[in-house]
Amino acid sequence: MVVEANGVGSVQERLYEVWAETVASGSTFPSEVTLSERLGVSRTQLREALVRMEERGMIRRRHGADTVVNPWLNRLEGRLDRRADFSETIARAGMTPDLEVLETGVAVLDAEDAADFDVPEGSSAWRTVKRWRGDGRTLMVATDLVPLHGVVLSPLPTESTSLFELVERLFGTPLEWEIAVPGACSLDRVDAARLELEPGAAAMTLDLLGIGRSGRVIYKALELHVPGAVRSGFVRPGGVL
Repeated sequence: MVVEANGVGSVQERLYEVWAETVASGSTFPSEVTLSERLGVSRTQLREALVRMEERGMIRRRHGADTVVNPWLNRLEGRLDRRADFSETIARAGMTPDLEVLETGVAVLDAEDAADFDVPEGSSAWRTVKRWRGDGRTLMVATDLVPLHGVVLSPLPTESTSLFELVERLFGTPLEWEIAVPGACSLDRVDAARLELEPGAAAMTLDLLGIGRSGRVIYKALELHVPGAVRSGFVRPGGVL
């Protein structure tokens, strides 16, 4: 792998390789001095990358002690505390992903959705319903809403337009935060058919709010997951925060 000079991103990739080697061998994670020499980067650049690794739950650093690695992280196929393409999650689970767009079009916002978007009830939104399969088995269905109040949607999005491409195109701002609230539900007839389960079956839910730079909600999404289909969870540091 080629390391770009002064590139934190490339340092991150090399550090991931070191982390994976450490997990596989059960050895001790190298010191900052050793890593700096091995990767040919400054201690400042290295520390920036190590901070990101710690934020991701890969390592834990303590002053005056060895850096420890989290060997269980690779056993999680999905991270509920981090935004990721679900197709990648399916692939990490050892399955071949397939994404199908079930519905697209303009929808009318009810009172609850309009309040979240801070627009009048009855305003328009672009609605997309997508279904993911792994090795032919349905794993998740997501319904996305993007508000169109005061926004001209031209040309219309195609099936290949991602949610994040659409909101940046409409609002001229990238996604800054995503709030994810997990839950559970009993499936109604429509959602059960989409997930290819029986009505009344249980599903894990993930309610998502996408927040732009201004603090405005720029999309809402509801994900319905087949329980236990992929191993997903949170990674939290030990101790009292």
